[in-house]
Amino acid sequence: MKINNIDIQTLNAQLIEGSLASLLSYPALKTPNKNDWAEESGTEYDLATQKLSAKEITLQLLLPESKYSQLVTLLSASVYADYTFKQIQRTYKLRLVGLNKVQNNGNYIVADIRLSDDSPLQGYTYQAPLLTAYNVETYIDSKNLSQYGITLLEGSQQEIIAAGNAKVPFTAQNSTMSGLIAASTPVHFQERVATLKCFMRLPIVDFLKGYYAFLYDLVQPNARTLKYNEKEYTCIYKDSKITELYIDNSLIWSKFDLQLTII
Repeated sequence: MKINNIDIQTLNAQLIEGSLASLLSYPALKTPNKNDWAEESGTEYDLATQKLSAKEITLQLLLPESKYSQLVTLLSASVYADYTFKQIQRTYKLRLVGLNKVQNNGNYIVADIRLSDDSPLQGYTYQAPLLTAYNVETYIDSKNLSQYGITLLEGSQQEIIAAGNAKVPFTAQNSTMSGLIAASTPVHFQERVATLKCFMRLPIVDFLKGYYAFLYDLVQPNARTLKYNEKEYTCIYKDSKITELYIDNSLIWSKFDLQLTII
């Protein structure tokens, strides 16, 4: 890794496994304006535009304690710095949020560098993905997830088809009665969050192409249509986190939890 084109090897430092998962995890969506009508299932959102939140990232470096002051000097030179990751051939402009030092064995320490990606997808150029993966016949806006190189793992299907919780109808109660009385009306369901367990195993270039194209498509104006088992669900993107990520030569192997709000 390089910070403003200075290789961390000059500090005898190395990036700890797990840091790239934090770097590559999607940012959350800023919550759009919404109305929750009691007489309708789900929630009505203003989806003319959808905006991503800034994303906090934690990079961990293992380095000699004697080099820690040099790291502080390097990181504090400017609010923003360019972080280049050779393994994935990508550079990100990130803002320093904080720096913590954790004592390790011997004369080495672990430095937790907390950063913020303040402008997610800025400068991103969309490339339509035409990738392949094990096909579970799940679609978003008529596009098979396998085209992004994504397949779904066990448990995702149950998350999609669950009905969720009912909205509370109008109720009445007082101190002279036991229990309460609820209005006898049709049942309407609350919005709910479905967590899809996604898996990708692709060459690094293809992984990044499919992975970022998927996020770009998820946050386009208006709601998304999720289709599974011939049934359609109206949804919007909520959040995501990479739970496992490994790089083996030119391949990336990744699992991530994708949260969709079914509206």
